[in-house]
Amino acid sequence: MHIALLEDDVEQGNLLKTWLIAAGHKCDWFERGGTMIDALQGKRYDLLVLDWIVEDKGGDEVVKWLRENIGWGVPVLFVTVRDQESDVVAALKMGADDYLVKPVKQAEFVARVEALGRRAGIAKILGKQRSDFSLDETTLTVKLGSFSARLTPKEFDLAAFLLSHPGELLSREVIEANVWASHVGSSSRTVDIHISRLRRKLELDGRHGYKLMPVYGQGYRLDSR
Repeated sequence: MHIALLEDDVEQGNLLKTWLIAAGHKCDWFERGGTMIDALQGKRYDLLVLDWIVEDKGGDEVVKWLRENIGWGVPVLFVTVRDQESDVVAALKMGADDYLVKPVKQAEFVARVEALGRRAGIAKILGKQRSDFSLDETTLTVKLGSFSARLTPKEFDLAAFLLSHPGELLSREVIEANVWASHVGSSSRTVDIHISRLRRKLELDGRHGYKLMPVYGQGYRLDSR
């Protein structure tokens, strides 16, 4: 993901940016809210990480501008020292999607960022559904004609991604980046195992009009009639 970070403390900004880059993301770091707003008018970001208390314009003003001018498609994570329940409620009401109180731990911070990214990605995918199938994010159910199957959360994410790219050759790396939001390693069979389970559960062998096929040495392709 390409992430915009608002943090006016140099040490904290360097730390969060380092964590994001180490997790495989791109990060533009801003020390002033006004500068971030200027950047948002000319560049698209997948997610915003905002400190609340910043000189010039704080995270509250940035998220207000974002929701009024760009909309609700970009997820926002607040990372701030403000730790009262009323602060959390206020941030969520003004347009934040998640909230962490400083000091934050690396593993939790990265996990929250990637969870928001996956959620936003699946929302975009669900908006591109074809008429011959439907996905229910609430029940994790995929329906193909009269056939339906309930999946695990990760299987659901994988199904949504594959079904939004029928006929396209997708490498393991592309699947990993979009479904796992990271590189799981060339020696891992994670993708292959999930593909196999999904093919079996959704009966993607041609009987419902879709056939999930391996392409030797390249990846997978979901063919449709």
